[in-house]
Amino acid sequence: KEQEGKKLILRSLKRNSKSNILRKELAENYENEKEYEKAIQIYFTIFEDIVESKKQNVLESYVENKIINIIRKIRNREDKRYYIEKFLRIKKGNIKLIEILIEILIENKEYKEAEKYYQELIKKDENISQDTLYTYVYVLILLNNYIEARKILEKLITKKEQSYLLINI
Repeated sequence: KEQEGKKLILRSLKRNSKSNILRKELAENYENEKEYEKAIQIYFTIFEDIVESKKQNVLESYVENKIINIIRKIRNREDKRYYIEKFLRIKKGNIKLIEILIEILIENKEYKEAEKYYQELIKKDENISQDTLYTYVYVLILLNNYIEARKILEKLITKKEQSYLLINI
């Protein structure tokens, strides 16, 4: 039954190749069959069309979430990295994806590249988790940037002291 549905969608797409709704249906079909590579390619096509059009589109956040969910399912680190970087070229600033990318970069010992993304994270979000900041400090130490590492640690210490004081008041 799903195969018939896919054939029907493919036939309809031949007549109306720009239909994002039909593309979405086809991508969902592939996703249900665990053909993530095919699904993510289609979702990216939809996503690029929507972002390029600069028009409000109800599909945008749906497709964005679908791409992120598939990226999370991908096992191969390099494939995951490729799709995250592709996503961030289309639409910058997804904090969760940046954090996943940083993990991959650290695993690959690409500390300088990881540092760039940490700086981007810090600019975007004032409420970065302490774990993320401690990992950033670790990267800075590996890059022999002790001065910046110390500044961040001092900020963390003052934040901890403030939260400790608030608890005891």
